[in-house]
Amino acid sequence: MPNNYTGKFEIVAGFKEILKASLNRLLFRSAGTEESSLRWLRAVMRASVVVPLVLLLIVAVHAYVEESRAAEVRIERDARIVQEHALKVLETAAAVAGRIDDVVSIDTTLLARSNEWRLHEKLADISTGIAQLQSVWVCDEDGMGIASDRYYPVPIGTSVANREFFKTQKRSPIPVVLSGVLRGAVSGLNFFSLSRRRQSPDGHFLGVISVGLAESYFTDFYRSIARADTDLAIALIREDGTALVSFPTPTASVGTYSRASATMQAIRQSDPLRNTASAELDGVQRLVAVRKVGQYPVYIAVGSLRSTVMDRWISRMAVAAGFVLPATIALVLLSWTALRKVGREHAAIAQLRDEMTRRISAEEALMRAQKMDAIGQMTGGVAHDFNNMLQIVSSNVHIIRLKLPGAGIDSQLAAIDRARLSGESLTRQLLAFSRQQALRPEAVDIEQRMPSICELIHHSLGAHIQLDCETEADTWLIEVDPSQLDLALFNLAINARDAMPDGGRITVRAHNVGAVERAGTKADLRGDFVAIVIADTGHGVPEEIAERIFEPFFTTKDVGKGTGLGLSQVYGFATQSGGTVTLKSTVGEGTTMTIYLPRAHMQISKRATPDVLDASYAAKGRLLVVEDNIEVGDGLAQLLGEVGFTVTLVRSAVEATQMLGSGEAFDLLLTDLVMPGNFNGLELARLVMCDYPELPVILMTGYSAEVRKASAEGFTILIKPFQMSALITAIRERLENETERPQKA
Repeated sequence: MPNNYTGKFEIVAGFKEILKASLNRLLFRSAGTEESSLRWLRAVMRASVVVPLVLLLIVAVHAYVEESRAAEVRIERDARIVQEHALKVLETAAAVAGRIDDVVSIDTTLLARSNEWRLHEKLADISTGIAQLQSVWVCDEDGMGIASDRYYPVPIGTSVANREFFKTQKRSPIPVVLSGVLRGAVSGLNFFSLSRRRQSPDGHFLGVISVGLAESYFTDFYRSIARADTDLAIALIREDGTALVSFPTPTASVGTYSRASATMQAIRQSDPLRNTASAELDGVQRLVAVRKVGQYPVYIAVGSLRSTVMDRWISRMAVAAGFVLPATIALVLLSWTALRKVGREHAAIAQLRDEMTRRISAEEALMRAQKMDAIGQMTGGVAHDFNNMLQIVSSNVHIIRLKLPGAGIDSQLAAIDRARLSGESLTRQLLAFSRQQALRPEAVDIEQRMPSICELIHHSLGAHIQLDCETEADTWLIEVDPSQLDLALFNLAINARDAMPDGGRITVRAHNVGAVERAGTKADLRGDFVAIVIADTGHGVPEEIAERIFEPFFTTKDVGKGTGLGLSQVYGFATQSGGTVTLKSTVGEGTTMTIYLPRAHMQISKRATPDVLDASYAAKGRLLVVEDNIEVGDGLAQLLGEVGFTVTLVRSAVEATQMLGSGEAFDLLLTDLVMPGNFNGLELARLVMCDYPELPVILMTGYSAEVRKASAEGFTILIKPFQMSALITAIRERLENETERPQKA
């Protein structure tokens, strides 16, 4: 069979190379010329887009700068107008307050309650014709109203003693104070007042003169300005951030500006605040300018919509684009037409070339899969037959020892045993190569085993690579197949060595891990695990390759230097052991492979004792042995009979069922797993478990794909060639367990 497969693969491979060479000459002969023309046409097409766009970008930047400057100039102009208006209004109000102070200072009798009418008339004469005035009041040192230009007589109890401006002027000699926003008790209109302190020649506080300024006067003026610039927002702000007038947003909705706001920062720094974005005037992003009103503690803030700049800029760019885009489109269409004409033919050739490459890759993958499938089938068959041969050797060696004790041939028998063990090791290596090995997990102390593993790896690396091995103290035992663990670590070390052709360092480290660290493995790992990390300083693994690195047959090595099975064996071993393997790599810096293996909850198995039967293995019981191999069956039957068992040997599962159906009683069924026909050992075991539940069953096999299935169903399985002492021990344990089982009533 191997010769037939080899010939077939060689013929197909030769035909494939001939076909590949012919197609390459046909498809790639004119590829250079076509690629050159395509590059030139693509360059022209890119230039037809890039050059107009660059010019358009330059125009766009220039237009935006111009519009921004125009907006700043417009805001500055409006800010000066509003500043001058506010200054004149405040100066007029201050002049009115000063004139009233002169009147009452010259004729103090006017302040008497009996002369209230006279003072009312004088106040009315002074305020008449001044549109910005809301009202004028004269108050005494206690804040009580003495006279007003609007009301006569002053309503009883009218007082400004609780007003902020009155408290400020009573407390300190400030000549003029601006109040916050007030509301008229009768008119219901908003206003703010400019108050003047009245005092005696020696500085004693005598009261205040309050001149109310109507908010509507300011907003009407601001509205007239906004007719020309409809996007304006204007505010009159006191030095402490209190909004006195706000347009178009009502003052009541504004309140006090935060000290951290851009507007207040400009007020504190006496900064015009040009070209600064702010949404404080009315909640909309604006460009704002701030100006102080004379020597008064009040500022004006004028803002223009920031979107206005963008709108005007977009309008200008729309005109420019109307000229540039049609020309650009025409150039692109011409270039695209030429490129499409040349590219259509090139695409057809490229498609054919890609299809050819895909077909060749698929054929190569199929051939590799068929080859490995053939090797797997061949290996399984060889393993089964070879293990049966080794079992025959083992059985007959024990028979000789039992029948010829003290014959002086112990050294010869020991040599036969060593040869049998070497053959068993060879069989397991063949099965591991084809990934059909049934694992034999046991508790392994990685701290004790690491030196021998590293010694094995060290001899395979070469002098140009440094190997460091470390195991943290108190690292848990792990539950794995020791031989498969050695093979997996060896594969990873060899892979790391090949990644460092110029030398480097490989670090092997084992440590315990918890659930948080295992979260990065993207695997559903439960319980405690030990991580074995193999890190190298090689060239690293690119991201596109890292996703496939554990796939069977995938390799980046040259032909003949790798099969692509090493890392897939590592992955299969890790997952089959209940763990996983991960990869982290940076190109140019190195690669780190981490195997996560489950913590063992069993004790370390004792060192195997020599497989020698003595009087301690004497036993009794009736056994039904099913084995299709005559020599294996005869050897087992004779050996089991020598130690005291009564053995009935049959050659097939059908004969076994007939024997059981005849009514003859047996204490245990020992059957081979692989037998000719459709009725194998596993099906026989299932039948016995169903029809004869009191009869214990032990399965034995040299190799079978059914091993995992049988083990999962709870059957005891012995892998040939097994130690005869282990067989007898297993039989006795099953018989003892069956005896101790409570009998049904």
